[in-house]
Amino acid sequence: MILITTSRRPTRRIRSLVKDLFRVIPGAVRVNRGKMNIREVAMRTLKEGFCRAMVIGRYKGNPGRIRFLKVTPSGFEYIPPVLFLSGITLRREMTDKRAPQGRDMAVITFNDENEEVIKLTRHLAYAFNREMFLVEKLEDIRRIYEDEGYDVFLAVKKVGDEPVLRFYYAPEMEELGPRLRVGRVIYDVSERKVED
Repeated sequence: MILITTSRRPTRRIRSLVKDLFRVIPGAVRVNRGKMNIREVAMRTLKEGFCRAMVIGRYKGNPGRIRFLKVTPSGFEYIPPVLFLSGITLRREMTDKRAPQGRDMAVITFNDENEEVIKLTRHLAYAFNREMFLVEKLEDIRRIYEDEGYDVFLAVKKVGDEPVLRFYYAPEMEELGPRLRVGRVIYDVSERKVED
């Protein structure tokens, strides 16, 4: 389970992305940032009973950066990856259909992906505190759903030069949205400025 919030002064498109993520990630909680500093976001995450938070930041008015927090009673830390988005497609831009309510989520990538994509997928599984699977083809999520019970999948696949993150609902083999294109990834968060 994860708490999803924004950096300060979010735009309408950032709020829409947070709403989309809240609707497709099972067990997620959406929190308006308001005047909370990052320490207060971490405290709120603990209060909700979670150990992870996701902060959506902006770049030129659009969703531009995603950072993850690992939260424990003794404190919090930023954890990799930091995702710099090159573009997003919101659910409403993909379909008018209402998103089904998922029960549990796993993270997947494909056996034929390069090491960078597999590394990103591993880090995303850790950041979301979810299980990771390597699959041959997208249809394999149906088998995982039947065997393991995961019904929502975050799939990481390289399209052109960039990894693309897509959410799928296994029972109907349907893409849920949003779709996120990742322009750049940073894994070393130890030296980075921590305030969002």
